[in-house]
Amino acid sequence: MTPHDLFAALAILPDDAVVTIRLRKADLLRALDITASAPEILSTGQAARVFGYTARRWREWAVAGHIDGAWQDDDGRWRLPRRSCEQWMIRRAARGRAMRPGRRSRAAATGQLEIVQPT
Repeated sequence: MTPHDLFAALAILPDDAVVTIRLRKADLLRALDITASAPEILSTGQAARVFGYTARRWREWAVAGHIDGAWQDDDGRWRLPRRSCEQWMIRRAARGRAMRPGRRSRAAATGQLEIVQPT
């Protein structure tokens, strides 16, 4: 399960939803390590490794103004605030571009993610 899969699945849920995730311990530790160890300011390549998609896609999103606070350094390389990248992934998923209503994320479809609505 990638951070993108998790963001996509969580974005459509109400705040009081109970989420049960079944995955291997090693996968969880790796995903947490990748996200936690990412610097506060990312290159497009780092954003691609942490959140998925390609460096080219992250550049396109930065150019389009989707990544709040993104800027180009003196060499023309894009610099992206990590928190803004996280927020963009959540906004994308909530707007249905990462996961449309009636469609389950790859994690949910493979049985790695179980969503339990509150009772």
